[in-house]
Amino acid sequence: MTIDLNAIRARADAATEGPWRLETDHCDCSDGICSHGAFPYAIRLPVHTVGNADRPCVPGDSLDGYNHLATDMPDLTMETAEFIVHARTDVPALLAEIGRLCAALEARDANEERASLQTIDERDKAQDMADRLAEAIGQITGVDMGEHSNMNDPWQNALQAATDYADTGGVPVGLTRRR
Repeated sequence: MTIDLNAIRARADAATEGPWRLETDHCDCSDGICSHGAFPYAIRLPVHTVGNADRPCVPGDSLDGYNHLATDMPDLTMETAEFIVHARTDVPALLAEIGRLCAALEARDANEERASLQTIDERDKAQDMADRLAEAIGQITGVDMGEHSNMNDPWQNALQAATDYADTGGVPVGLTRRR
């Protein structure tokens, strides 16, 4: 389903400004059988919107503000009537689009969550490998790398021990090579 958002926006912009109010009345049937209850009888609009403009409407008079009831179709402008008529298809289309966008956001969030978990897993594996490498370098060089802390970095220590080891021609650090 394609939605013409520009057409919906144009109808909304052209219709009488809101908010609108629904006016209801109660059935006054006295036969004891009637179950009509409340029913809508008019839309109360915030401004005078008679399409024909056959009666004057000036701010403050009885037809201005929410005192104007649109009880008959001629009481509405063509633009407001078009807006009302299209609401039955526009609202479901907009709700469907909102649902589609929400589903797309949820799918994106799920993908980001999977990617984040994968990154964390890869980081954990890399840290484990770096710990094992530091331990192996420690065994080869005879240097204790120590534990991770805010004052000690075993990986940095391993790099330094490996560099020192290479500089000494493969003699464990702390031992001297005989010539």
